[in-house]
Amino acid sequence: MRKKICIALICSMFFVSSTLDAFAATNTPALDNADILDGGISNSEHEKEFDNTIKYIYALRKKGLSFKEIDKLLECENDSKSKITFKVTSKSPSALFYNYTTLNTSEKKLFKKNKAKGLLCLANGKLALNYSQDLYEKSVLHNGNGDAFRHTLWNYGMAIDVGQSFAKKWADAHENGAKGQPKLEKKMDLYNNKIGRGLAKTYPHTINHSTFKKNSRAKVRAGKCRIIKDKKLVKSSKKGEKK
Repeated sequence: MRKKICIALICSMFFVSSTLDAFAATNTPALDNADILDGGISNSEHEKEFDNTIKYIYALRKKGLSFKEIDKLLECENDSKSKITFKVTSKSPSALFYNYTTLNTSEKKLFKKNKAKGLLCLANGKLALNYSQDLYEKSVLHNGNGDAFRHTLWNYGMAIDVGQSFAKKWADAHENGAKGQPKLEKKMDLYNNKIGRGLAKTYPHTINHSTFKKNSRAKVRAGKCRIIKDKKLVKSSKKGEKK
């Protein structure tokens, strides 16, 4: 019975695969810095680094499949030794956010139980890191405004894609399972993570990259996030933004 179910699910996956390229070729809009995040298909330079797994997950979600159904698909694909991978081949620093081997023990436990959701969390982390590097100077990417922006954007995207509950579980697992992280840095990250998830509550239908970036940076600029200065948590600001 399990074999028959897997065969049926794999056939469905192959159908999605065969139609995905055609869809992208005919329906991907040129959005001038407002690329689609929720949907897995866009003309964003950063998303070109994603492997097919993320595209499959977004496409299957659009078809109405639940995360449990998608997890079963991914499980069956692994059983059949599919070439689908759970990481990118890019050498960019953000690839670390999209690689199972770099997860801590707590994250791996969550990932094993929720592969599709875990992959979307990793994908959002990857995008958040890329965009923080695009928009902020290197000097503020650690414990500064760029760092605050990254955590805010990451949790904003996760909450949109996988829901508030799992986004919090994943973010908490990332922070609580980190080895050697100073307590003050953890406190800062947890604070900014919450701000990001709050944005998802306020704007639950966000799909454009430009909107994710604009709303997240607005929080940082307005001092709603936290950074570390002189060994203390202080309000975030515009400092360190690239012109």
